[in-house]
Amino acid sequence: MGAYCSVYNDTSDTMYIKYGANTGALQWASIAGSIAATIASLGAATPLIAASTGAAAGFTLGLTSAGLAIAKSEFDKELRKEGYSAIQPGGTYTSEKLTLSLLMQANIVLVGDRGSRRGTMECWTGPGHNDCNRYNASQAEYEFRPF
Repeated sequence: MGAYCSVYNDTSDTMYIKYGANTGALQWASIAGSIAATIASLGAATPLIAASTGAAAGFTLGLTSAGLAIAKSEFDKELRKEGYSAIQPGGTYTSEKLTLSLLMQANIVLVGDRGSRRGTMECWTGPGHNDCNRYNASQAEYEFRPF
């Protein structure tokens, strides 16, 4: 006997998700630090970063197409290393069969062209055998991080 919960990616961004305890700022700092080091290691030989102003942070870094591809690739590697699964827009991530009415936390990172948003939301498995409670990624509360 068991039940499921699922999160539908109803956004235009790639969704990275895993269920479980939220390791918070330490995990995010590790991922962001790794990406910053990779971009910095490219040096002045590759003009990747162009300064631009952003409403959300006052000042953000905008990346060229090549820089954006590198940043997204680094996010993908680091997040998968941390146990996240990548779900494209329109896709659904479903838990394995778990205890009925189990409260879990979905840790979600949305990666788009301007940066990433990290958020969490509570998810319950279904109340009956083989039931599945469904949630939308847009229901989580996110913190935006520019590239």
